[in-house]
This record gives sequence, structure tokens and C-alpha cells, in this order.
Amino acid sequence: MYVAAGNLDGLGGDEIITGAGGGGGGHVRSFDGTGTPVANIMAFDGFAGEARVATTDRDGDGRDDLVVGAGPGGQPAVRILSGLSLSPLDGFFAYGAAFGGGVFVG
Repeated sequence: MYVAAGNLDGLGGDEIITGAGGGGGGHVRSFDGTGTPVANIMAFDGFAGEARVATTDRDGDGRDDLVVGAGPGGQPAVRILSGLSLSPLDGFFAYGAAFGGGVFVG
């Protein structure tokens, strides 16, 4: 499991973000400060491997956004999603598309 924290909703206090480790199906979940689930998404369509997570304020709106990197076996994809709506903000390959070693984002 991969773990990050960030203020995704902008309300103060960090949410806890988890990314599935090996065999975890590529899930990313977030929880509020009480442990209540807030979001549950598949990080990458068609890839059920590791989902490595981090946060940053990519769009400059004062709220953290979610950064997800694909683990080994997938393409070296990085996605940045709005922390509030989970809509895509950015995406790119960290290495050449044939690289299958995974991407760490945190």
C-alpha cells in the first residue's frame, strides 16, 4: 500500500490517500480525518497493478490535487487529478512508453 496526505477539499485538515500495492487492483481511495471514505477510483483504465500516490496543488486553487503513478507492469504513466472533483488535470509518461518498471511520485 502507498499512502499520502493532502488537503483535497480545501476545508482544512488533510485527507488520507491510499494507493493499492501489488495485487491491489489499481484502486486509489481517500478518507477524511475521521477515517470515513470520501473517494474510491481506479487509477488507470485497464491496469490493475500498483497505484503510487502523492499530492500537490497543480492548478493553484489552494487545494491539493492527487498525483498517481502506475507501478511495475504498466506504462510509466502519471496522472494528476483534481483533489475535489477527481477530474483529470494533467497526464504524461515519465519515461518512454515501453518502460515497465513503474513510477514513484511521492
